[in-house]
Amino acid sequence: MAHIASVKVQTGVLLSNVLIETSGGASPIVCHGHHKGDAVRMQQLIEQYQSEYYRGPGGPPASPGQGGPSTGSGQGTPTVAPGPSGR
Repeated sequence: MAHIASVKVQTGVLLSNVLIETSGGASPIVCHGHHKGDAVRMQQLIEQYQSEYYRGPGGPPASPGQGGPSTGSGQGTPTVAPGPSGR
C-alpha cells in the first residue's frame, strides 16, 4: 500500500469512482459505483494511512482535525474491538 501516488474521486450524477494511481503502474486502479460519501471516505482513509506510514513511529501524531483514527485512551493507540472469536 505504500506505493500509491494519488487517490482521486470522480463524481457522476448518481455514483462516484475512485481512481488509485500507483507509482509504478501504467494505468490507475478504478473502483466503480460508490456513493460520493463512501468514495470520499475511501480517499481519506488511504491518504491517512499513507501519511501515517511515511511519518513512521517517531513522527508527530496526526492533528485531531485531520480525520485521524479515533482513540479510546487519548494516547495515540487506536481502539480495536475484538474479533468474532473474542480474542
